[in-house]
Amino acid sequence: MRIITGIHRAKPILSDEKRNIRPTTGKIKEAIFNIISSKIGSFTGLNILDLCAGSGNLGLEALSRGAEYVLFIDNNPNALRFIRQNITNFKEGNKAEIAHLDVANLPASIKRFNIIFFDPPYDQSNNLIKKTLERLISRNWLAEDAILIIESGPHYNTEELTPILNKFEVKNYSNTKLIIKDFGIDE
Repeated sequence: MRIITGIHRAKPILSDEKRNIRPTTGKIKEAIFNIISSKIGSFTGLNILDLCAGSGNLGLEALSRGAEYVLFIDNNPNALRFIRQNITNFKEGNKAEIAHLDVANLPASIKRFNIIFFDPPYDQSNNLIKKTLERLISRNWLAEDAILIIESGPHYNTEELTPILNKFEVKNYSNTKLIIKDFGIDE
């Protein structure tokens, strides 16, 4: 697993794939960043939230592309260890923070985020996605023009999100479903 482009292009990302950390594949990561780039152009100056961050793959890619700040959140101590090591290896400690939190019980936020990556374990998607989205919205985590990217298993039922997100896009990639919500687009 490596960074696709930017100042850290081709640098390896450490991950413990043996311990229930399922990194986003290169194909899916490239699709995610193409979708976001087509909507916003540059990552420069943006605040990024990487939920269920795993190895930090998506947040690190955003930093490589010029993001101002990334908050990595995970509740798996092993994942947090890899994120910390990756941030150190990339020398991005001044632009990144790590929080050991349960995403379904997020506290109120004083910072708003432009891009939110949310990649819960596929076997927990049904329990986590709706509850976490409700918290993100009610606890002021989202900038007005935020872009939300949710990665789920292929069988996740997106209908439960309609009352929360109203309109959103869904893209299917074999074993992965991407749910994209652009809050900057008029409903």
